[in-house]
Order: sequence, then structure tokens, then C-alpha cells
Amino acid sequence: MNCREVQENLSLYLDQEMSEAEMSTVKNHLDNCLACREELASLRETVSLLSSLEEVIPPASFRSELYAKLENCVSQQRVESGQQKKGVFWHGLLEKFSLLRRHTVFWPVAITVILLLIVSPALLDGVRMAGSKSDNSLIAEDYDAGQGIMSYGLKSGESFDIAANQKMENMSRSIAPKMAADGFADRNVSATSAPELMMATEEAAKQLAAPQDEMADKTIERKLIKNAEIYLQVDDYDTAINSLKEQVVSLEGYITNETANAVDSKGTKRGSLQIRIPQYSFEDFLIGIKNFGKLKNSHIYSQDVTEEYIDVESRLKTMRTKEERLLNILTQSGNLSDILAVENELANTRAQLESLEGRMRYLNNQTEYSTVNISVEQLVVSTQQVTTSGLQGVVERAKEAFIKAINNIFLGLGMSIVFISAAIPYLVVAGIFAVAVWGIWRGLKLQKKE
Repeated sequence: MNCREVQENLSLYLDQEMSEAEMSTVKNHLDNCLACREELASLRETVSLLSSLEEVIPPASFRSELYAKLENCVSQQRVESGQQKKGVFWHGLLEKFSLLRRHTVFWPVAITVILLLIVSPALLDGVRMAGSKSDNSLIAEDYDAGQGIMSYGLKSGESFDIAANQKMENMSRSIAPKMAADGFADRNVSATSAPELMMATEEAAKQLAAPQDEMADKTIERKLIKNAEIYLQVDDYDTAINSLKEQVVSLEGYITNETANAVDSKGTKRGSLQIRIPQYSFEDFLIGIKNFGKLKNSHIYSQDVTEEYIDVESRLKTMRTKEERLLNILTQSGNLSDILAVENELANTRAQLESLEGRMRYLNNQTEYSTVNISVEQLVVSTQQVTTSGLQGVVERAKEAFIKAINNIFLGLGMSIVFISAAIPYLVVAGIFAVAVWGIWRGLKLQKKE
């Protein structure tokens, strides 16, 4: 044994807890080593001193006081260690930053990150501004549409006719004195013609409410625009379409639109018909539609335009009355400026009258005829009879399928080449970034080892 091992085992030697061989070895070493004998003597003095001390009984509060002191020491150590860790963290961070600046790839990466941080807010603001502009345009369109609907939906043409009557009243007031001053008494026109024209205007305005009152007294005939959407599956497309056309003609209807196309190489067809039939035959046609094929889906709906129809009708009567009054005033006017003013107002009245008549014709057409949209699809496999149509042209179809598969392979190869070519720039940038990160990581690792 050497001195270190002997000094470590001196306590066991004093307590005689070693084996006989070990005790003999330690004793032989102590006989030859002065330092170990001095260490043994010091240890014996300590043991004898401790043995001579009397036993002391600790106070009752000893445990709690000791625990409090230990807790205080631990908290102080934690605060000191936290401050030391913060200092070490910032110091290490500064050291790593100084090491990063020495690498050649640090500055390009840093400049790229800074540019991205600068450009990104501008791009986001541009996207937000574009979105807000589109939202504002949609809101403006909705507002304009709502204003149009509100102005059009005024019952009995209230806003329009009030303004028109006001114009006629002002015009009659200005014409009557001039006609009296110009000597048109022989035409039964005097200063009292202005009140008469005002009364005529009021009568025309009263006629506005008369149709409404009359219609309120009797049962109002509902004006409905009826529509339907039908989806049929048939065994023979051409036969079903021809039968539908014959049925439409027999009901005094007509076809407004027709489309047809082949969906596969076997001649399977799919198409649609848009037909107009008289409204009194609408229900009969829908009942008999099941005779042309298998009804898969149907949607029947209607739109009530009674209120609009009554509104347009009453406005038409009012505009016609206004036109008659303007013609009467025109025959009695002698001043050139008054004649031009009356003719201008008459032209505006006739333009509005033609617009209302066009709307009335449209409503009459929509309510007298119903629109039916029919989608027809030919079944690939017939459900009514056994056919061999599936074997027709099988060789030609197999040839086409083979050629199509080869072309799809070439198409996929070409698209792969294009995709790889387009991805090369991104791969280069990603590779540069990966090499830069790897270089920084490797440098930090080597620095840490040093």
C-alpha cells in the first residue's frame, strides 16, 4: 500500500475492522513511514478528545432553528447561482456572436434575414389594402343595388309621380299668365287655366290610388313565375329527346336552348333542354315526365310577382294620364320656350312609359309561360333490356386506351422534368442555407471542444 491508501484506511485500522492481512500490511507500512505515523497519532488524539466530551442535550427549538438557517442558506445560494447563470448566459451569447461574425457565411445570411424582415411588412400591407379595396367595392355594389331596389319597389310610383306632378304644376303656373298676356283668350285660356291644370294634375294623381282601391275590393289574381329543374336517366338518349320535343310542341310550347355531348367512346350521351310551356300545362307536363325515363331529381319553385305587376300597371296608367295632359298643354301653349319645355317633359314621359310597357310585357311572358330545365343522361348499362352495346368497338377502344396510357407516361415524364427544372433554384438556395447552418454549427462545436 502507498501512503494515500493507508491514510484512507486509518479509521478502519483504529476500529480493527480490517482483515488480519490488511492489518499486518498497514502496521508494516506505519513502522517504515513517519508521515503516516503522525497522521495516525493525530487521528488518535481526535478520537480521545471526542471521547472525553460530555453528552450535550440540544434545546427543543434546535431542529426548527436549524431548518430555518438551512432554508436561508439555500435561498441565498439560489439567488447567487441565478445571477451567476445570467451572467454566464449573456457572456456565452456574446462569445458565440463574436465567433459567428468570424465566419464568411454569417454576413450574407444576416443581410438576407434583415431584407426579409424589411420587405415582409410591405407585402402584407399590400395584400391587406387589396383585400380592403375589394371589400369596399363589394359594399358599394351592394349599396347601389339596394338603392335601385328601394327606388323600384315604391308602390304606385309615389316618388316618380309626385315629382312629375310638381313639374306639371309649375309649368301650368308659368304658361297661364304668358298665354293671357299674349292674347290667347279666344282659345278659352285665361289666368284661371292654371288652377284648372292643377286640378287635372291632382285628378291624375288620384287615379294612382284608384286601381289599388278597386283591386282591394275584388280578389287579386296572383301572378306567379313557375320554374322546374328535372334530371332524367334514359336508356336511349336520342329517343327520349325526340319524345320530349314532340310533347313540348303538343303543349304549344317551344325550346329555348339545347345542348348535347358524348361522355365516352361508347357513344353514351348527356345533354339538356330548356323549354317554355304555357303555365296551364305546367303541372300536366311534370306529371307525364316520368314516361320519358327514370326521374332521379326534380326541383319545382315559383316566384310571386303580383305586387310588382300591380305597381307597374298603376304606374302605366298614371304615365298615360300624364302624357295626355302634356299633349293638352302643348296644344294650348303659344310661347316658344314653353313649347320646348313641354316637349322635353313629354319626351321623358314617353321614354319612361316605354320602359314600363317593356317591363309589363316581360312579366306577362314570364307568368304566362313556365320554364323547365331538363338534364338528360343516357345510362351506360340499360335497366330495361339486355343489350350487347358494351362489346361494340372493343378492339378500337382497347387500342385507344393503350395509346392513351403511353401518352400519359410521356406526359408524366415531361411534367417531372419541368418540375425538377423549376425546383433547382429553390434547391440551390436551400443547399446554401443548409451548408451555412452546418458550418456555423461545426464551428461552435469545435470552439466548445477547445
